[in-house]
Amino acid sequence: MTDKIKGAGSGPIDAGASRPVDSVRPKPAISSSSSESQSGSTGDTVTVSSTARHMADLQQAVNDVPDVDTNRVAAVQQALGNGQYKINAGKIADRMIQLESDLRGTGKNSQSSK
Repeated sequence: MTDKIKGAGSGPIDAGASRPVDSVRPKPAISSSSSESQSGSTGDTVTVSSTARHMADLQQAVNDVPDVDTNRVAAVQQALGNGQYKINAGKIADRMIQLESDLRGTGKNSQSSK
């Protein structure tokens, strides 16, 4: 079932591409010298706290660390090749249980206990 749109002929539809759009044009910028002389202020200032600076430094430190510890990978590969790599299933299970507890917020070190 199709309904015809009233007023729409079989000719091409003009989507406005041939007409200028004034609302998209950028507004002229106000020069800083004229706004300073009018308001008497030198402009807005931003102060970054020491905590924000510390967080930015930490983020940069994390970004600088490689995703893969190639020395650790080489050591594990060598231990596997020599048959010396021991898997401690109990330790793995304990850490999986701890992770699950942390994700649920019920672990020893979770934030809800504070």
